[in-house]
Amino acid sequence: MAVNQFDRHNEVFEVVEMPSGRTLAVDLSWRVCDCSQFQVDRLPCRHVFACCANQSLDWHVYVHDVWKMSELHKVYKYEFAPMGIPSTLACVCWGQNDPKSILEVYRKRSSEINPLPE
Repeated sequence: MAVNQFDRHNEVFEVVEMPSGRTLAVDLSWRVCDCSQFQVDRLPCRHVFACCANQSLDWHVYVHDVWKMSELHKVYKYEFAPMGIPSTLACVCWGQNDPKSILEVYRKRSSEINPLPE
């Protein structure tokens, strides 16, 4: 990949993929790349890595907090309440009085939406 610098102060770059010649714009300050992978995954894509390597930037800065171990530890900070034995739970979430498996309810609802051909 070839990296052309648009504006180092604003962290905007042009990345040319080899051998296809496809050109993409990368804006590190807004965390945007034309491939969309950077925005969707909130992790640096290969174009961001190319920009960081070209400019000797630390790519860790562009990893979203949701992927950091410190945030993951916060999820397990509190105790989870046990759900009980799944076979004894009534399917209250669907408004049913008798216990049904979610699979049965799903099959019923999906057949109402998309009836099977006869």
